[in-house]
Amino acid sequence: MADLTIKNDKGERLVGILEKPDLKGRGLILILHGFLTHKDSLWQKKLALSLPYPSYRFDSYGHGDSDGVYRYPNIVKGAENLRTVASYFDSQGWKIFGVVGYSGGAFAVHDFVLNWHYQIKHVSYLA
Repeated sequence: MADLTIKNDKGERLVGILEKPDLKGRGLILILHGFLTHKDSLWQKKLALSLPYPSYRFDSYGHGDSDGVYRYPNIVKGAENLRTVASYFDSQGWKIFGVVGYSGGAFAVHDFVLNWHYQIKHVSYLA
């Protein structure tokens, strides 16, 4: 496990946790929480620890430890956050293998997989 903060193009911090970074060659699963939750709420941490792949779960803008003012709901900002995180990992040589979105995070995931520059093999929308 490694704490990892990624800054967006406005310099705002997106705070997250990279689980199993030593498995880099296996692909990366991104986990996005829903409204009024954070990276360690509900099932997110348990899911990340149970996966046979590395994963990154992060607090979206205005949630948990990340910068910003919470605005309910802000699906567009969630999608921007997810693209920022994915672009960071892409630039570091990671292949995004799957994405999991819960509640409002599922909307951001949907936007992301439709617009990312390569096909994401595994997508889960959870409510």
